[in-house]
Amino acid sequence: MRCDAGLSDHRVARAVSSVSPRHEKLGRLLEEGWITHAEFAADMKAKRKYLTKRERAQKALDQKGLCGCGCGNKLVPGAIGEHTFPVALGNDEKPDALYNPDCADEKTNGLMGDKTKIAKVKRHRNAKTQYDKRKAAGGSRIKGAGFRKDVKKKMSGEVVKRP
Repeated sequence: MRCDAGLSDHRVARAVSSVSPRHEKLGRLLEEGWITHAEFAADMKAKRKYLTKRERAQKALDQKGLCGCGCGNKLVPGAIGEHTFPVALGNDEKPDALYNPDCADEKTNGLMGDKTKIAKVKRHRNAKTQYDKRKAAGGSRIKGAGFRKDVKKKMSGEVVKRP
């Protein structure tokens, strides 16, 4: 059986078994029906681009030896090349800045990090937002009590029973 992306099922399984744990997870998602063959094939083709040693040295010089996040700390050995716009959201360029490991971790996993942004995009793409859930259920199920109809408030602020 052939799929949308031109990969047969046995080729997909073989590709999954010979690659990273991330692609193994994608293979399981494919088998369970969470993603399509086309999405799996597109992810298999997407290759992350890395900085060469020369490019890394040039980035460090361009940043004047400081972390690319703007914290003002000096770069440490083992600085990480980070993309300003995440690869998972369509960036196919090389990293734009060097970050210290702590800053890179905060950028990726922090409160407003890349993972949060990627998850939001996926929710909107797959129509899994609160709005979509309520719309599918026939509108909002949360209803207020409304106003009491048996009383009224005078201009003076006094509450009286309706006649």
